[in-house]
Amino acid sequence: MRVVVSGYYGFGNTGDEAVLRGLITALRRAGSVEITVLSGNPQETQALHGVEAVDRYSLAAIWKAFRRADLVISGGGGLLQDRTSARSSLYYLAVIVLAAAAGKPVYVYGQGVGPLRRRWLRRAAGAVLRRARGIGVRDEASRELLEACGIPASCVHVTADAAFALETPDPEQTKQALEAIGVAPGEPLIGVVWRWPLDPAVPGGAGLSSIPSSPDRLASTSARASQGSPFFFSSSIPSMSSPPARPSRASPRSLGSQGASQGSAEAAPALVVTGGSSQHSAETGARDRYRQEVAQAVAALAKKLGARVVVIPFHPQQDEAEAEAFCQAVHEAGADALCVRRSDTNTQQNSHGVSERGGFRDPEHLLALVGGMDLVLTVRYHGLVFAALAGRPAVALAYDPKVRQLAEALGVPWLDPGEAPSRLSYVLEEAWHERASLGENLTHRAARFRERALAEGERALALASALPPLHQGSRVDVLGVGVDVVTAQEAVDRLVELWEKGGSHQVVTLNPEMIMAARQDPRLKDVLRQSSLVVADGIGVVWASRVLGRALPERVAGVDLASAAIARAAAQGRTVALVGGKPGVAEEAAKRLQARHPSLRVTVTHHGYFTDAESDAVVAEIARQGVDLLLVGLGAPKQEFWIHQNLHRAGARVAMGVGGALDVFSGRVRRAPAAWQRLGLEWAYRLLQEPKRIRRMAALPRFVAAVLSQKWLKRGDAP
Repeated sequence: MRVVVSGYYGFGNTGDEAVLRGLITALRRAGSVEITVLSGNPQETQALHGVEAVDRYSLAAIWKAFRRADLVISGGGGLLQDRTSARSSLYYLAVIVLAAAAGKPVYVYGQGVGPLRRRWLRRAAGAVLRRARGIGVRDEASRELLEACGIPASCVHVTADAAFALETPDPEQTKQALEAIGVAPGEPLIGVVWRWPLDPAVPGGAGLSSIPSSPDRLASTSARASQGSPFFFSSSIPSMSSPPARPSRASPRSLGSQGASQGSAEAAPALVVTGGSSQHSAETGARDRYRQEVAQAVAALAKKLGARVVVIPFHPQQDEAEAEAFCQAVHEAGADALCVRRSDTNTQQNSHGVSERGGFRDPEHLLALVGGMDLVLTVRYHGLVFAALAGRPAVALAYDPKVRQLAEALGVPWLDPGEAPSRLSYVLEEAWHERASLGENLTHRAARFRERALAEGERALALASALPPLHQGSRVDVLGVGVDVVTAQEAVDRLVELWEKGGSHQVVTLNPEMIMAARQDPRLKDVLRQSSLVVADGIGVVWASRVLGRALPERVAGVDLASAAIARAAAQGRTVALVGGKPGVAEEAAKRLQARHPSLRVTVTHHGYFTDAESDAVVAEIARQGVDLLLVGLGAPKQEFWIHQNLHRAGARVAMGVGGALDVFSGRVRRAPAAWQRLGLEWAYRLLQEPKRIRRMAALPRFVAAVLSQKWLKRGDAP
């Protein structure tokens, strides 16, 4: 398959080159592909990544590449944004329009979307992206923004940044990277991925005026300190001892409302100027002061530990001068500092006596270098990605909401740059003391992100072939809802195939009540359409398929499918989570299932009576345990919505709504006798047990009427 990839490539930005390398890795693992990249420097892209490349500014070259292509990919990274101007977004949207004009399918690959402040640009993005065959975004905020642009939720799924598909560096690679900058193995190192972190152009971001001007930075932010700590530690990280008079920690939810979007409003302003050269001078002074104070915090820890500071610019054009200035500030504060220059390959001492080394243009070489750090302070998004891939403990200066969101997802401590730099000393020292648990946590979470990043390549190629994401099985349309044509045994095999494929997948056990609900609720219809496997749980669905002329082979009872999946999970050593039922039901079900399958590993049990506020904790626990099979019994369609909303955050490989199956597994509810099941009367037996279900049965006459009506309409349309 010939694939053309569009993005911000060939400009020397390590983050974007890592995205391209990860994208190439995922595509090549998914199938046989010939890749052509639209690049700002085709020769360098060809040499660096081993792919064909054409000039991204040559319309003739782009059109020629599109005419030969089977698929055009727009991604990844933050391509669609108007933080500085709308020009970049217009370019990438124009590429999609041109691909559509060439008659080629387009896939939007693992992008971080936003901000899009201009209303007309949001409308344009919505109109153009609806042409895409599929859309993958790297965070929930991007999905919500696209929905606000008019993209149906069913067309967008949350994946991971493509750079997570990179291989973790091995010890030999890390040793070679350290030797390249003249560092002996075993020397304690603090890595700093630096850029100027305060961006006044970003609405809601920390700006220059957010830097406290008082020498005592704590005093200038006392109002905010009373509301919570300025940094976040994931609840999965062991608690850390508090310094004297330290404010109480903020929860992830409360800090989210106090983060970058409000930092500038609550911190005492450093300077207020209106324009002209005075404004430029003020901005330069604020920049120098902030850089110096962060450098002093880093230097203080380095001197205390006898460590060397390694400053790593990810984008030479934008970061190198700032990185050199930061390195100089660390040196002046009395610590040993080294700046990794990427614009040359020579070792030299600059005018300030600070060592500089270069030659790290390949993102995997720089990843190996980050792997040699004992602690990483990062301002850049992909500095955090590299720390996670290398399993290195990190602290993030969250200059942008995207950095904060990734830090929270990875369980990394983060600080708002609008906060007092003096707080950074405490955060860094605590992170150093907890570096073992931080690194272990990062390694675990990064593995789940890598699975999603690799699965994105398969999804892109599958959609390009006009096939369902994971299989070629056909679906029967029953009143507008697709149902997979599978026997009970095939359904079990398909489910096992899903968790072996990687990624996260939803399985739905469909009954007539859900079909009728989907006819009234487009959101539910979208959830059903996006699900990887939809089986006919109700005998009425099988009857309808036969009446409408394309018969499903048999009923696939949800409780039978769940039971068979549990047996397979036990045999393969997979982990299982049970969520739903009254308090105690999930635990009782786990005990009875483990008695039946001694090798079964049930790692999470939780009742189904949690609030929306408590839901995040349930999802976090599932993610922490790395669950393969998640069975959710909240009742339909609540369970389907909950799975759809939380599946990617939970990271479960396969999640299935099972209704009252947990009650059956626990022994609290008896299942209908086999004879009733064979006659298709299990619903009647359940009604006798629970008369209150009569309200739900009211949908059945309407379902029968709708099926017969559709059959007669089809007959009337026949020639």
